[in-house]
Parts: sequence; structure tokens; C-alpha cells
Amino acid sequence: MLSDKNTPVRDVNGFRKILLTLTATAVADPTEPIQSSVKVLSDRTIKYKYLNPNLLFVATGLLAGSDAEDLSAEVTIHLIDLVTGRILHRQSHAGAQGPVTAVLTENTILYFYRDVESGRHVACSMELYDATPGREFSVLDYLFNPNSTQPVSSFNPSPVEVLTQSFFTRVVPLAAAVTRTEQGITSKQVLLVTNTDQVYAMDRRFVDPRRPKKQKLTQEEMEEGLVPYQDTLPLSPLSFATLDKQVMGIRAVNVEATRLESTCLVFVYGVDLYFTRLAPAKGFDSLEDDFNYALLLAALLGLVGGSLIMGYMAKKNSLKEKWK
Repeated sequence: MLSDKNTPVRDVNGFRKILLTLTATAVADPTEPIQSSVKVLSDRTIKYKYLNPNLLFVATGLLAGSDAEDLSAEVTIHLIDLVTGRILHRQSHAGAQGPVTAVLTENTILYFYRDVESGRHVACSMELYDATPGREFSVLDYLFNPNSTQPVSSFNPSPVEVLTQSFFTRVVPLAAAVTRTEQGITSKQVLLVTNTDQVYAMDRRFVDPRRPKKQKLTQEEMEEGLVPYQDTLPLSPLSFATLDKQVMGIRAVNVEATRLESTCLVFVYGVDLYFTRLAPAKGFDSLEDDFNYALLLAALLGLVGGSLIMGYMAKKNSLKEKWK
């Protein structure tokens, strides 16, 4: 049973088209660590992430090859509260077809569909924020309890602010996953299973719906890590998690955190098996394998020796001054 806002509906006609097919669903991982429940923008304003554990993403539409090769095809996405069945948000994409690939992490939803007119695949990114007016911000909670949130009730829902942006993508995604780390501090990458039996790691910054539509960014925007908007997502051969290998018949991608905050483990399985580790923000908490330990030891010994010599000379000069 679905309901639109506060209006109950007695059947599934909320999807509006009898011929529509359920093309994708997605829910958030309840065990995913969330480093902070707020986002600080470049202008120092605060946005509260909409973190609803009962959120369900549903995409309906017509699949490719189902007599809908014209612009009358449409993909509609629904954000549904699983407790009450209330539709929190609905958005339609004209001239679009499934199958739809989607992934939900924290307050971000990323989904892909096929644009009929251009014949290309589109990545659509959505960020959800709590739009409750007059919500108070506690500096102490932000510093010492960043995961604190106001109680969430499906029967008394907060208004939702939705930011969305679309991009063309050069990869054809068949499935999607997200990297995860122990504390959730490290920036995330979206792992896309492609039709070439590979896994592509896409930086989450490139699908940020707040990417400014200008080439010259302000200092504050650069500090926030925003990237100028481009209608097509970049494709780098160096960003394939599977490198130059193919993993035939990929069925799933499993991601697990490690004790190192910078690193996660990725296991891809299907007909073939592939295992690797990823560091989305580089190995900021570990040393390289070829690190020069001898040079580090020599530098430390030099500092200790220099400190002892300087201390001895200081005492000697002090003694001379006293005898004058």
C-alpha cells in the first residue's frame, strides 16, 4: 500500500501506469558507519542529513526492448517510508528506460538509467536533507557526538529537501556498491560493475549534486572539495578496481572495512573471483611498502644527537657566564 504525503491510496495505482515494471530497489546498509549527521557547506552554513533507516528507493519504468524506444518512455523513482508506505519524494525522467541500477548510502542516492534519445546512460545523484525549520545546532554535539540526531518518527516525518543533478556516463553499469571504512571518515567511492566484466571505482565528488556550474571556483568551494560541473562524468583507465583484468559473470561485489581507516577490502565474485584492497583517499594512515626506514632512523638519531650536543653546549656556556 502506498500513500502520497498524507493521502492514503488503496491500491498500487500510485505508480500511475499499468505497464510499468519494477526495475530497481535499494535500501541503506543498517551497519554502515556514519561519521557525521551534518554537512558543513562552503559558506559555513549547516545542513542536516536526512538519515531514515526505513527509506526505500523504488524505480519503475519500461525496460529496453519493450516497444518503448521513443521519447514516450519514462522512468519514475519513488522514495518510500517502509513503516507507513508514505511516498516522501517522486521524480520522473521522460525519454528514459531501464534497467535501473541504484545504490543508497547515508543521505545519498545514485541511480543509472538509459536515455532513449541519445542512447547513452545517465547517472542521477540525489542528496536528502532534513528541512525542518528552526532546527537548533549544538556545537558540543557536533564536536563530541557527531552522530547525534533528533528522534526520527515515520508517523511524524520531517520535511525532506532533495538536491539532484544528472550526468552522462561512459560506463554501462549493471550493479553498484559503495566503499566503506571502519569509522566512515574516509571519502567514499562508488563501485560500478560494467558490461565489460570489470569494476570501476568512481570518486563520489564527481556525482555531487552541488557541483557548481562554473569553471572558476571560490576559495571556499575549493576547500569544500567541490568540482566544476561537467555534463559527462570522467572516465580514467587508472580508476578500474579490477585494473586490466576481467571478472567473468560478476554476481556481486562485497566490501568490508579494515582496521586502517584509509583502506577497505573488495571481493568480486561470479564465474571468476577477484580480491583487492582500495584506499579511496590514499593511504594517509600507513607507510608505503618502499618507505626508507633507514633514512628515518638516521634522521631521528641525528635529532637526538643534535639535542644532546646543544644541551651540553648550553650548560657549558651557562657555567662560563657564572664564572665571569
